[in-house]
Amino acid sequence: MYNLINQYSLIFATAFVLIVFSLIGLRFFSAKYVLVFVLASLIVLILFQSIQKNSNEDMSTVQSFENIHFSGSPYLLYMYSDY
Repeated sequence: MYNLINQYSLIFATAFVLIVFSLIGLRFFSAKYVLVFVLASLIVLILFQSIQKNSNEDMSTVQSFENIHFSGSPYLLYMYSDY
């Protein structure tokens, strides 16, 4: 559970801030403006999360790593973890 929270902490923190701002915004603005603000913020958050996410599909399986390893050409092994 901790890894899930750590990986998506940006989403959890932003969702909390959006909830607080939308509750405060409902007191001062109409629901239509608050809904537009929340939807725009969610779209920006999803785009930012997808840009920041590391996705390298070159070596996603053991077989693809072995193909690169036994190809005879030099390679650089770079270990990365999202957690």
